[in-house]
Amino acid sequence: MVSGLMLKCDDVGAQHSSLCEIITVTVVSGDPHLTTFDGRPFSFQGICWHTLFKDCSSSNPAFEVTTEFEPREDSTFEHVRSRTVSVNVTVGSDFAIINGLDVVTGRTDGHVTAARPIHVLEDDKTVTLSFTSKDTTFTLYWTLKKHSLRVSISGSDYRGHLCGLLGNDDGEPLNDFITPGGAVVHDAAEFGKSWRVEWKKCE
Repeated sequence: MVSGLMLKCDDVGAQHSSLCEIITVTVVSGDPHLTTFDGRPFSFQGICWHTLFKDCSSSNPAFEVTTEFEPREDSTFEHVRSRTVSVNVTVGSDFAIINGLDVVTGRTDGHVTAARPIHVLEDDKTVTLSFTSKDTTFTLYWTLKKHSLRVSISGSDYRGHLCGLLGNDDGEPLNDFITPGGAVVHDAAEFGKSWRVEWKKCE
């Protein structure tokens, strides 16, 4: 797992002064093991769809990323072990769904536009999705073989204004377990269950 902050700098001018931007990186992998944007690791054996992260700066989110967990082959009734199998990215009325390595894109309102806010790059092993909101770019790297999803954020417009399983990206890991109702909890299972997307059906 990799999580934390990186600095990306570009040299400018003869004095080699640098313009730097903060890039937040985190990974969802395995059982699933998750690490919040602020670097707090935890394990959550959830089943079905959960909100990974979304815009919580207003009552009308500009974007939302949800992911589906399903039981692994070695999972039992007494001891559930789950893994990430699908990812759904919604930006405004546009969406992209990754299921395995199959990608479906479209619009919830049915309109067809030339400009698409979600950019998708596919190869035989990974799928990369990216979108920009305000001046912040979110990039998701999905690797099916490892059931691993890496997320990077370039920009600070939503710093402290995200919510979901990956926390709020405010630089403080101790307050990452915030439920949709705004309560700070300390139990990973309670936190994870609170972000289940109840209206989405599972296979």
